[in-house]
Amino acid sequence: MQRVIPALLSTMIASAGFSQTASSADVPQPYAMRASIPTFYNWTGFYLGGQGGFGGGAFDISPRVDISGWFAGGQVGYNWQNGRSPWVVGVEIDAAFANIERDVTNAANLPFASAFSSVDYFGSGRIRVGYAVDRAMVYGTGGIAWAHNEVSLFANPNYIGTIATSSNTHVGFALGVGLEWALSRSWTMKFEYLYNDLGSANYFDGPVPGGVNADLRYGLGRIGLNYIVDWGRPYSASKF
Repeated sequence: MQRVIPALLSTMIASAGFSQTASSADVPQPYAMRASIPTFYNWTGFYLGGQGGFGGGAFDISPRVDISGWFAGGQVGYNWQNGRSPWVVGVEIDAAFANIERDVTNAANLPFASAFSSVDYFGSGRIRVGYAVDRAMVYGTGGIAWAHNEVSLFANPNYIGTIATSSNTHVGFALGVGLEWALSRSWTMKFEYLYNDLGSANYFDGPVPGGVNADLRYGLGRIGLNYIVDWGRPYSASKF
């Protein structure tokens, strides 16, 4: 009996320890979650795209003529954003075919009955400086701009019987502001206003001794769609 009782006690103690161990194994253990790394959109990269919109302004050839019309074209550029800095610096070149024009008929006290002035294509090379909050960026832009304009004078109110035609290229500056939004990693959409002051150019130097100087100014409201090329882009950026 003295040997049996200690043996039974040892068996009971061992069974209790095993049961406690088994019960502990059944209890779910807390899982230590790893902190997720926050992602952000990075604007760095070469891009190309298309744009179009409406423009209006003045062709001042004494008298001044208000001009307006539509345009469509494209652009190429490059943006650079340093890590998580919100500042984005870039350069952009754009060009567009246009129909920004004005017709004049029944011109009183002038040696022609009708006239036609039209900006048929234009472009610019500009620097862009933007402030980005993830996928949204506001920016200012400025640089050199140019536009080709053509003027025709007619002896007939129905634009028949050409008296003279003259064309020239104006060169000046462009300033503007814009808002751009990343639709995906590679596609962005922008809304932009650009004011162009293209200075003076000389027209009708042949028919008119010394020609006639004319100033050209207009504003552009446009919408654009860009595709950012993935070459060399940082992959720490969000790939939404």
